[in-house]
Amino acid sequence: MTFNVRRTISQGRQPFLLSGLNSRTQNSAYPCRPLSRGGGTPPLHWNCRQFQIMFQTPINHEMDTYSLFLIAEAGSSRGRPGARPSITKQDDHKGRPYVWFLAMTTITACVLLGIPSALAFNEQIREAVTAVKNSKDQIPWLQDISGFVQNRQYFDAERDSAVEEFYELRDDWRLEAKWRFNDYFSGVTSSHLELDYGLNKDDFHPIEQTYKLWEAYGETEWKSLNIRLGRQIIRWGKGDEVNPIDNFTPENFKEFFNFERADRKLPVLATVIKYFLPHSMEWEGIWIPFFQPNIFAEADQDWQPFYVKDLQAKGFTFLPEARPRRSLESSVYATKLTHRGSFADISLSYAHHYDQMPAYLVHRDPLFLFGLAPTPGEVETVWRHEHSVGGDFEFTYKGWGFRGEAAYTTDQPFIIQDLNDDDAVIQRDVFKSIVGFDYTYKSDNYMNVELTQTVIPHYTHGMLPRKYESSVLFRLRRNFFHDKLQIQFSGIVELTDVDFYYKPEIIYEMKENLEFRAGFYMFEGERDGFWGQFDKNDQFFVSSKYYF
Repeated sequence: MTFNVRRTISQGRQPFLLSGLNSRTQNSAYPCRPLSRGGGTPPLHWNCRQFQIMFQTPINHEMDTYSLFLIAEAGSSRGRPGARPSITKQDDHKGRPYVWFLAMTTITACVLLGIPSALAFNEQIREAVTAVKNSKDQIPWLQDISGFVQNRQYFDAERDSAVEEFYELRDDWRLEAKWRFNDYFSGVTSSHLELDYGLNKDDFHPIEQTYKLWEAYGETEWKSLNIRLGRQIIRWGKGDEVNPIDNFTPENFKEFFNFERADRKLPVLATVIKYFLPHSMEWEGIWIPFFQPNIFAEADQDWQPFYVKDLQAKGFTFLPEARPRRSLESSVYATKLTHRGSFADISLSYAHHYDQMPAYLVHRDPLFLFGLAPTPGEVETVWRHEHSVGGDFEFTYKGWGFRGEAAYTTDQPFIIQDLNDDDAVIQRDVFKSIVGFDYTYKSDNYMNVELTQTVIPHYTHGMLPRKYESSVLFRLRRNFFHDKLQIQFSGIVELTDVDFYYKPEIIYEMKENLEFRAGFYMFEGERDGFWGQFDKNDQFFVSSKYYF
């Protein structure tokens, strides 16, 4: 899984992960050309079937995702415009003994009643999709229409805040159209509808309702040259979730790790040029004219990192974000040279970019100690300029898959003083690497293990992260009934501290295009740990996903 294992406030910024991808599910090296596991299958936006249905509901039409500035409203009541009236009113101490009973009953109902209702829904969607697909015959340049509908429900195992949602209902609808005008020019257009609702002790309310353009790009192919221009998802690397060389395009962390990285990646406006050289060589160049950072949970939500919550609780004022200017001077570019051999795939890469994670510069007001200032200080949110040089490899041997990836990144920001003192941010170079292997046994058992390592060569005494930090990612799976039923256990363990996350789940493929999941997320560790900060966010989940 994609993460940078270090202590939560180790970089003086929101403690989230840097980069990564599952190269098996998406790598758009060349959409119509089969690749090895290292190159992945054709990109998700070519073979992932996506769907969306429009219906009457208040929707915020936005082209851009919410920015981190939303978390700067310290002490705000989240400000939900258009929130629904309260449907449940009760005293703070009433009803709490029934939370677990309600959660377990609802989960059981979702599983037992959700299957037949999903099957009925499946047939309704199938009829609508068939009608739409039949209409494409009247449009010669419309190649295909596809999509998915996904429903997710979360039930908190522990209620630790009066404002948190102990039940969340999230729906995603996506529709994608593929175009091909001739042998040289094609394209993809997709849209995304997101409907999120939460239930706390007072009411059932909307969290977010957005409809946005997802991917929209044109692509031209001529001999050995491929050019793609427009909104697109870019992903590099060989690791499943940890990808040190893929640190210049954004991810969605509003639900933290409830999504795998393949689903967390966000599209950006970019130009991608690929040129296929002799001797199985390939050159790729990327230019992103406008910087887009990761997006995070809003103020008071479950997945807001403790470092930001801590500053808000202490009364600090968050200044407007100091994002890089939307100009050519702040654009991002990267390049990669890959050799795809008969035994192994190997690549070298370089990126000139901004850190996707913001640095929080805390400016304390000394007059606050004497009661002469209304707040203890201000927090400035900035993004630092960085350079990354790296590479990856992958090969198979007698059924075993081996892969690795590493990157040396310059000038990452770190906190060097205790939070109780004046905070200072120091910039240091960082080396990150992963090595991993996977194997599928004849008994249908699957094992995947990856070891990550973070090293700060020029370590300075007083920095909160250690000079060396390591972690292990694992995924174990057992298939039953001709792969229709899967029992999977995955997680990440930080070896430096007692800090870990794991997820047992059951996956049932009822039909070829209909899948159900049920499981449990558990986080454990110290409050300032990467995973331990969400120790009170353990939750059950059930989900269904329909593809067409």
